[in-house]
Amino acid sequence: MTRYDPSLFVDRMLVLLNDHFVYDERFHRGLNLIRGENSSGKSTIADFLFYGIGGDFTAWKPEAAACDSVLVQVQINGAQVTLRREISTASQHPMLAFWGGMDDALVAGPAHWDLYPYKTSANKQSFSSLLFRTMGIPEIQGELRSRLTMHQLLRLMYVDQVTSYYAIFRAERFDDHRIRDAIGAVLCGYYGDRLYDLQFAIRDVEVELRETRTRIRLLDEVMSEAEQSDSMISLQAQLDDTRRKLSDAQTLVDEELASRWTKAKIEKEHKSQLRAARKAVETTSTDLRKVRAEVDHLQFEIEDSSVFVDSLKTTLKSLAEAESVREALGELPIHFCPVCYSELQEQSNEEICPLCKAAKPASQERTQIARMRQELALQLRESIALQGERQKRFERVEKRIPELQSDLGSARNRYDRLQEGVDLVLEVGIGEAYRQVGYLQGLADDLERQLRLVELLDELRAKGKDLAAKLGTMTEELNGEQAAAEKRREKAARQIATGATELLRQDLDREESFSAANNLQFDFGDGVVVLDGRANFSASSMVVLKNCFHLALLAASAKEPDFRYPRFLLIDNVEDKGMEEGRSHNFQTMMHNLSESIKVEHQIIATTSKIAPQFETSNVTVGDHYTHEHKSLDMPEGTYYSDLLL
Repeated sequence: MTRYDPSLFVDRMLVLLNDHFVYDERFHRGLNLIRGENSSGKSTIADFLFYGIGGDFTAWKPEAAACDSVLVQVQINGAQVTLRREISTASQHPMLAFWGGMDDALVAGPAHWDLYPYKTSANKQSFSSLLFRTMGIPEIQGELRSRLTMHQLLRLMYVDQVTSYYAIFRAERFDDHRIRDAIGAVLCGYYGDRLYDLQFAIRDVEVELRETRTRIRLLDEVMSEAEQSDSMISLQAQLDDTRRKLSDAQTLVDEELASRWTKAKIEKEHKSQLRAARKAVETTSTDLRKVRAEVDHLQFEIEDSSVFVDSLKTTLKSLAEAESVREALGELPIHFCPVCYSELQEQSNEEICPLCKAAKPASQERTQIARMRQELALQLRESIALQGERQKRFERVEKRIPELQSDLGSARNRYDRLQEGVDLVLEVGIGEAYRQVGYLQGLADDLERQLRLVELLDELRAKGKDLAAKLGTMTEELNGEQAAAEKRREKAARQIATGATELLRQDLDREESFSAANNLQFDFGDGVVVLDGRANFSASSMVVLKNCFHLALLAASAKEPDFRYPRFLLIDNVEDKGMEEGRSHNFQTMMHNLSESIKVEHQIIATTSKIAPQFETSNVTVGDHYTHEHKSLDMPEGTYYSDLLL
C-alpha cells in the first residue's frame, strides 16, 4: 500500500507498573477498535496513546496515575522509533526516544536512549522538534514558534470525551485563535516553509533598514548642525592644506627649540622621547599583527565552516534523494555471491538478508536514515549558530584594523620626526609657534573624523539602498507565496467539506439536515463547523458532525500528498452525548467502509462501548472486550492506588 509522508502510525503500546506489563497490545494499519463496557478503561488507553506520542496530559485516573511509564513503538515516515514517557501529574514532561523497535528498546541500556525536553532550550532541542524533523513537518517561525508543539498538532488528531461537542480542537486552557489557525495551516499543507521564512526574513530586513535610515538621519542632522560638508573631495583638500601648514609650523617650533635649549639637555630629552616613540610603534605594530592574524584565522574558520555546512546540507539532501530513489526502485536484487561467484538461493522471506541470512526488518533502513538525518540536522543547526558567532566576531575584530593602522601611522610619524632630531615634548612654553602647531594638529584630527563620518554616511546610504531593493524583491516573492498558499487553503477546505458532507449523508435518519447535507464550512481559528448555515444540532448529532469532520480530514490527507496531517486519527467519543446503539453501530460501519476505501497507509484508533456485532470477532479489534471485572489495565493483585500515588 502506498504511504504518504509525513506519516505516524502506532505499532505497539506498553504500560509499565514497576516491572509489570499492565497493558501490552499491538495495533495495525486501518481501523482499530478498542471495545468494552463504560468505565472499563478504554479512555485511559486513548489518553496513554495521546500522551505517549507527545500530548501534554495530567488529568490521570487513579489506576493510570499509579503506573510508571508508557512506551509507544511508532513508525514515522517508515522509520521505527520507540518513545517513552514517565507518568506524571506535572505538565510538559520530557520524552525518551530509542531508534528501533520495542523489543530492542526494553533491553537497551540508558546510553541508547536520548532524552528530549518538552521545550527547546539553547542547548537542547525539544521532542516536538525531533518528531517534526523526523516527519518532515516544518517548525513554524516567528512568535508562535515555541508554542506550536506536537501536543498542539495532536489536538486536531485526538477527539476526546472531555472537549465540548461543538469544538473541533481538543480543549485547552489559554487557547489561542492564532495557534489553532497555524495548526490547520501546517496539517492541511498550506503552511509554506518559504512563505513563513520570507515573513521572518522581511521582518529582519525591515528592522535593519529602519535602523540604517535612523542612523543616516542622525548623521545628517549632526553634520548639518555642525555645518560640516558631506563632500569627500572638499574635506580631503582641506585636510591636505592643514597638514601642509602643520608641517611648516612644526619647522618653526624646531628652530625655536634649537635656539632655546642646550645641546646636552636636547639630547637627553630626545633619547627619552625616542625610546617612548619606538615602544609605541612596536606595541601598536604588535597589536595590529595580532588583530590581522585573528582576522585571517577567523576568515579561514568561516570559510572552512562554510564548506562543512554546505557538505552537511548536501549530505542531508543526498539522504533524502537516496531514500526517494530506493522508494521508487525498491531493493536491487543480488543473484551471485561477491566472494565465490556462486549463484545464491532464492530467499522467500524478504526480511532475511540473501547473503549473511541475518534478520533484516523492513523498517531498519528507514530507521537508520531517519537517525542519520536527525544527527546531521543537529550538527547543521549547531554549525550555523557557531558560524553566526564567528561572523560577528570577524566583523568586530576587522573594524579594529583601520583604527590601529591610523594609530600606527601617527606613532611612526612621531618616531620619524624624533629620529630627525625633532623634540616634541619641548614644545611647552614655545609660545605662538607651539599654539599654532596644536591648533593645526587638532584641526587635522577633526578633519580626519569628518572624513570618517562622511565615509560612514556613504556606506550607510549604499546599505540602505541595497536593503530597500532586497525588501522590494522579497515582498514581491511573499505576495506570490501568499497567493499560492490561499489557493492550497481553498482546495484543502473543499476536499474536507466534500468528504464530511458525504459521510453525514450516511448517518441514520435522525437529523434531516444531515441527509440533505450540502454546504459545510469550518474555520480552524474559530474551531467550529457550520453545516448549511447551522452551527447547533442535538448533542448526539453534534458528535456525529464533529467526528465526520475529523474522518474527512483524514480521508483528504490520504488523497493529497501535500497534506502534512500524518494520516493518524484517535477517536474516544463515538458514543458521546447519549448516542443510541444503532447510530453508533452505523458510525462504526462508516469508519470501516471509509478505511477500506482509502488506498494509502493510514490508522484510525477508536474506542466504543457499543461494538457493532460484525466487528466483535473481526480483525479490526484490538485487545480483549473489557468489563468492570476485566479492565484494560491488568494491575497487579493487591495494588492500592492511594498508596502508589503518595
